[in-house]
Amino acid sequence: MVAPIQPMPMPLPRLRHSLRELLPALALIGMAALVVLAAASYARAVLAEVTTLTDQRAAAYRGRLVLVETLSLFKDLETGARGYFITGRESYLEPYELARRELPGRQLLLGNLLGAQLPPPWTWPEVLALMNQRVTLADRVVQQRRDWRRSALPMELSALEEGRQVMDRIRVLFDQLDLQQATRINDYTAQVARARARADLWASVAAGCATLLLLAALLLLLREHLRRLRLAQALQEANTGLDREVAARTAELAQANARLARFALEENRAVEAERRRLAREVHDQIGQVFTAIQLICASLPASAFPQGQARGLERALELGIQSTRRITAELRPPLLDDLGLLAALQHLAQQMSAVSGLKAEVDLAQAQRLSAEQALALYRVTQEALTNVQRHAGAQQVRIRGEVVDEAYRYEIADDGVGPGIEPTRPGALGLTGMRERVALLGGRCSIEAGATGGTRVCIVLPLSATSDPDDDHAHPAS
Repeated sequence: MVAPIQPMPMPLPRLRHSLRELLPALALIGMAALVVLAAASYARAVLAEVTTLTDQRAAAYRGRLVLVETLSLFKDLETGARGYFITGRESYLEPYELARRELPGRQLLLGNLLGAQLPPPWTWPEVLALMNQRVTLADRVVQQRRDWRRSALPMELSALEEGRQVMDRIRVLFDQLDLQQATRINDYTAQVARARARADLWASVAAGCATLLLLAALLLLLREHLRRLRLAQALQEANTGLDREVAARTAELAQANARLARFALEENRAVEAERRRLAREVHDQIGQVFTAIQLICASLPASAFPQGQARGLERALELGIQSTRRITAELRPPLLDDLGLLAALQHLAQQMSAVSGLKAEVDLAQAQRLSAEQALALYRVTQEALTNVQRHAGAQQVRIRGEVVDEAYRYEIADDGVGPGIEPTRPGALGLTGMRERVALLGGRCSIEAGATGGTRVCIVLPLSATSDPDDDHAHPAS
């Protein structure tokens, strides 16, 4: 007896693809993402700070440039007025006039840039008054020189001296303002450098932390991947071992089934041999006894028996002989051995028609190609099928056909009953199972299905041997 297949123990825990095993790596990746986000946020703040400092430094540069331009205009103003005062030439007034046109705009721009950043104790109104005073003194010098040319009066030099003093004060103020702007530029530059240094430091730290966290997460994922590979390999080895075990057990089962099939075939042969022996014994012994009694009774005079007893005894002997023949035919139909399957099926159809009124049509072709065992199996299957049709199908007609198709014998039993199925499902019902097993023992197939026009059809396919008989043998419908 084949032992049942037991589940193989797993060498390692079962492989589990769960989120819990990936939580450490996911947490490290999340921390790395947070570090990167924090670094990006800090970088944006530093960028805003650097932008502000850069704008302020640009404003300081712009202030220095406006200071230089304004001081240059005052110098042109002083030079033009002084040159014209000394020489009286109109060509010296070109720088003076240019300065007079440009100074109002430069003063307004200078006030916007540096008006709130003047060193103490200066205020913007005082600075503006000082610059206007210088312009007024230059205008007075030019006007005095023009008046002197018209009236030939001696020139007054006080305006020149006062203008020089005011110009000196303007230079000192502008030097202070320029120094203040240079200091602010240097301070802004230092602040920008410190902000960039902080940004670089934080970026380096954040990049290092993120890299370490990602490496740790990668190591965890790699470890988990290797673990799963080991588990998968263990599963594969276990499955391979189980496949080998299943293959071995399947081979054992196949061998056991083959032994059972051989045993069943031998058992079936033994049963049929025993049936043949019993049929021979019944025919030879009991049949001969009835025949002998019949001969003895026939040899006696009629007066040897009471009135009417001879006729009753004769009828009883005839019934005994008929029962002996019927039992012999059921155990082993003699027509099957003497005349073949076709004659045996025709006789079976005639008996069934006489008993139940069911019409049977038998049409076999090349039945001689069937072996003795195959013919006997088809006869037994037909007996079981016809018995079931009589009991359950409610049919009026049965057709039995057989022919050779592709080196196999195709045999069909079809009725016009209620179908499908010629045997109802009931406890202990072994008719269909016995039919299938009997055909399977000979290497054939047996299927039971609904007929094309109703009823039930039993289809049997049996393999044929290489030998063949070309003679065609057909039967006509049994009456």
